[in-house]
Amino acid sequence: MSITTKTGDQGQTQLGSGRVGKDHLTIQLIGEIDELQSVLGMFKAEINNLPAGRQVTELKIKISEIQKDLYVINGEMSGFGGKLDYDQKLIEMEELINKWEGKLPVLKEFIIPGENQSEALAHFARSVCRRVERSVVGLKKQKDINFNAIRYFNRLSDYLFMVARLLRAETKKI
Repeated sequence: MSITTKTGDQGQTQLGSGRVGKDHLTIQLIGEIDELQSVLGMFKAEINNLPAGRQVTELKIKISEIQKDLYVINGEMSGFGGKLDYDQKLIEMEELINKWEGKLPVLKEFIIPGENQSEALAHFARSVCRRVERSVVGLKKQKDINFNAIRYFNRLSDYLFMVARLLRAETKKI
C-alpha cells in the first residue's frame, strides 16, 4: 500500500467518526501531539550526548514511554481506539516530580532556557506540551473527550519543566 493515497487532496481526512476538514480542531490537536512526539524524539536523541548513567537511562526510558502514551492518546482523540491508564501515568509523573523537586533549590526567578542543548530541548518540549494542553481544553468545549487528557498534558508539562531544571543543575555542577 502506498503512503500516497490522495484521499486528502481535497482538504479532508478520516477520523473514527467520519471524514472531517484538515482544519478541524481534532486534526489540529492530533498534529500538535505528533509535533510533541517529534520534539521529544529530538530531546531523547540529545540525551545520548549526556554522560552515561542510571539517571540518563531512566530518562530515555521515560521519554520513550511518554511517546508511546501520545500514540495512544492520538488514537483516543481520533476515534480509532486506544485507552490510556491516566491515573497510573499521573501518579508516576507526580512521584518523579516530587522526588526531583526535593533535590533542587527553591525556584526564585524565571528560567530562560539555553544553559545547554538538552535543557533547551526539554523546555521546547514543555512549551509544545502547553500548546497541546490548550488545544485539548478547546476541543473539550466542543466535543466529549476524556477530561483526564487535560490533566495528563498539564502534568507532563510540569514533568518536562522539572527535567529541564535537573539538566540545568547538572550543567552547573560540571
